[in-house]
Amino acid sequence: MDKLVTITLLYWTIFIGASVRCQEPTQPPLQSDVEIESERGQCEKNSSQCAVREDGVILIAGTGWWPRTGDLSWNIIQKDISTLLKKTGHSVYITVFDATEEEIRDARNHGIDLIIAAEVSEDMPYSDRLLRHQVYFPILKEFKNISVIIGYADDESLSDAALSMQDSYFQDASFVLFLTHIPEDTDKEALVIENHANNILEHAQSAKFLISIGPRIYSHFRNKFRTITKTDFTPEHLQFIPGVDDKILNTGVSCPFVEGKIEILSFDFAAKSVSDCTKNSEIAALAIGKLANDTVAMNRLVNRFEWKIRGLPQKIARECQDLLRIKTDSPHVSVKAYPFSGDVIEKISNDFKQCHLHLFTPEQDPFGMITLMSSAAGVPTVITTHSGVAEYLKQDMMEQYNMIVVGGFGIHDDPAKIAGRLKEKVAHFLGNQNSYETFFENAKTLQNILTMSMREGFIDDSHKNLSTKFKEEVHAKLQERRFSKDSNIPEGEHVNKSGTANRTDDISLTEMGSLKIGLNPDTMTPLQEDLKNNIRQELKSCDDLPRFEKFLRSFEIKCQLLFDRGLSVVLLCPSTVTLDILWANYENGSLSQMIQTDVEKNVKLKSVGAGNLRLRTTIERWRYRQCKLGLDIAHKEQERATARLFWIAMSGLCFIAVLISIVRVPSFAHLLLFKVDLHIYSETVICFSLLPNIVCSCALSARLCQM
Repeated sequence: MDKLVTITLLYWTIFIGASVRCQEPTQPPLQSDVEIESERGQCEKNSSQCAVREDGVILIAGTGWWPRTGDLSWNIIQKDISTLLKKTGHSVYITVFDATEEEIRDARNHGIDLIIAAEVSEDMPYSDRLLRHQVYFPILKEFKNISVIIGYADDESLSDAALSMQDSYFQDASFVLFLTHIPEDTDKEALVIENHANNILEHAQSAKFLISIGPRIYSHFRNKFRTITKTDFTPEHLQFIPGVDDKILNTGVSCPFVEGKIEILSFDFAAKSVSDCTKNSEIAALAIGKLANDTVAMNRLVNRFEWKIRGLPQKIARECQDLLRIKTDSPHVSVKAYPFSGDVIEKISNDFKQCHLHLFTPEQDPFGMITLMSSAAGVPTVITTHSGVAEYLKQDMMEQYNMIVVGGFGIHDDPAKIAGRLKEKVAHFLGNQNSYETFFENAKTLQNILTMSMREGFIDDSHKNLSTKFKEEVHAKLQERRFSKDSNIPEGEHVNKSGTANRTDDISLTEMGSLKIGLNPDTMTPLQEDLKNNIRQELKSCDDLPRFEKFLRSFEIKCQLLFDRGLSVVLLCPSTVTLDILWANYENGSLSQMIQTDVEKNVKLKSVGAGNLRLRTTIERWRYRQCKLGLDIAHKEQERATARLFWIAMSGLCFIAVLISIVRVPSFAHLLLFKVDLHIYSETVICFSLLPNIVCSCALSARLCQM
């Protein structure tokens, strides 16, 4: 019996220790464990080496270095921008969530440092992870000389994270916004499109300057940005045409033979589901099917077509491949879908070498980076007017535009009609070897024009303009820091009546559920700073805003005034429900009216020379989104903690049951043994009575480890 007691206690000691161990968060290293020797130091290993640079430092809020899935265009454009800025003389850092040794080495070869995320076990999109940069990139707080932070407005609002990083650590840095897509071009619900468009406009007002990729995006936002009404400063809006990687320029495409198998190359890096894939490639599938049937019938040297689709996520590639093969409706077409992996640029270069034709037919492609790459490599290419590159070619290269662009249809035309026009365009070039060689020579002519433009033409000019703009901005920031090093009041402090700074740690801006509301004069006057200082004298706490304070108190929202670069209110919301109520009141204008009424009644505006002053109440969307994300995570953690306590309690009951069975309490033993005769109760029977409890405890241990 003593042995049973000893074994049982030992078992439960191991069980409890294992369960606790499962719940202990593993403290991840700040950065990658990959060690690569470099003269420029180990940014992943030593934060101090990242923070001591005296030159202008530029930070790009990114998710990766090489493209994997999602927005292929931005990763390629990001590489072009970062290498351009490095050549200008700046240090460039990019946040990434993971990177292989090859990626880190490739970035180092281009002079770029990657800041690799800590390993945190959270299942959420990259946009949400990047918004939680305090968790994933804690090393950022060690950086001291960031002059410019770059964000880009994609369909997941990754620019939110760049603004959050600026607000948390780099308030003196300038924010630059890159625009890579047009919300209205998507087929999402109207409300989603409008919210996304408003988010971009809000970010634009926080930017020092704005950069649109290509003429279509530039012309779209040039019109949209007319709504920016800031009178003190209006961000400058530039157009940028990215260059093409040297690996692509040096691909060395040779003219293939039009016989046997014809290989057609397409890309789909936007599809996230099977339905996205079939929708994005439907026109191409119909066109290739018709083309294959006609070409095989007319040209006896051609017997089949292979359609290679690069860029689909691995989990949907096979299913998309099978569905698109059916859509081609041709026995002469085989479809192969390949995901991105490894050195994507190298794979694209190899794809270009092997194909006869690059066919790109997305419903929306605001710039068309992949088309620019194929044209710059000398690959015969056919696109529709939906591609932004079509507008770029139309401006100065009309002959080449007519050669590769298929138009004459509306946005909502029948896909079969568009496919028919594509088929007619391509069939002419694949009719025989001579026709194809003419098509290939035209592609080489376009390649030469684009290459020349990158050296001394429009593309080169856009690079020089961008380089100059960043150089001026970084220089201005360095000068500001040199001459006003001690003039700013740090974030998180308020000014009392005498003008001295007092620390207020009641509500931390990094606390879960914290939300900052800006209160600033709606009209700008030369006396604005004096007005701000006088208002600071009048407003001591949220009690001086009674209606607003009563509203917050009714929802148990804590409040604190904050004077940093202006007047702000920091709130602490207890739940997402109260946050949504607050946001709804902000959007319908009730919150602004409430605060304005309090200010007019309780602050002597006339005595401070601001009798007609109106305050503009602002809650930036990225702050709302970050606050809601934090509250959601806190709620899930609370649910997990509650569930964990439940399962621990259940395991405790099992433990008690084992102890009772060991000490031979007849009634409980009778229960455990399912009414077996007590006369046969022995050590052997006790072992069998322990078995269900041991199985139960193992299951509980596994359940705890999953939580």
